[in-house]
Amino acid sequence: MAEYDLKTSKAMLESGRYLYVAFTSQQSIEKILKAYFLKIKNETPPYIHNLPRLISFCELDNELTNEQKDFNGELNLYYIEARYTEDLIELSKTTNKEKAHYIFNKTMEFYNWLFPKI
Repeated sequence: MAEYDLKTSKAMLESGRYLYVAFTSQQSIEKILKAYFLKIKNETPPYIHNLPRLISFCELDNELTNEQKDFNGELNLYYIEARYTEDLIELSKTTNKEKAHYIFNKTMEFYNWLFPKI
């Protein structure tokens, strides 16, 4: 499912739906972290969406660069729990083409870093 969300993120980037690039990128990283958690702990991952907390539960804090930590903290903001119109409008204002490309590229980097560990 992490790969599916990553492909969706790319499709959203190509179609100009930049907010959903960020949302599906967040979903992709959340799911790959949960897959890693399952591998190392052999138990169901916690039912949370917070990327920094998932990273901590996966005991990856010491393996990540500060840049990776900062990016995941930033990406964490794009988990749109309620999906209220005003929240979407506010996030849309800051998620332009340049930002969406940055998010997608950083997501790919993190995904490609973590995937071989699974």
